[in-house]
Amino acid sequence: MGAAENAWRLRFSQTFLSPGFIVGSQICSICGQEYDDCDHIKGRLYKRKFCVTELRDLQALEVSFVDDPANKRHRVIAFTEDGVTKDSLTLRTTLANR
Repeated sequence: MGAAENAWRLRFSQTFLSPGFIVGSQICSICGQEYDDCDHIKGRLYKRKFCVTELRDLQALEVSFVDDPANKRHRVIAFTEDGVTKDSLTLRTTLANR
């Protein structure tokens, strides 16, 4: 890895989060049945409605810091250091401190 690439990674690297939990049930958004018991497929369109699973009875277990998460929207957007909150990408002080 060259110096320029290393500098780029340090500047633009992000910290992602990966939640861990136990799912009590997954309900189909199309038919309302337990997802494993129905014939619908997540992500497919049925009469202008996308099939998704509704997670119910969740039990939160932990949150891990990861480099390559399943969902890139789960990221650290700010951090506090020495009582000052900063944006994690720009390292600028956030509005909460102004």
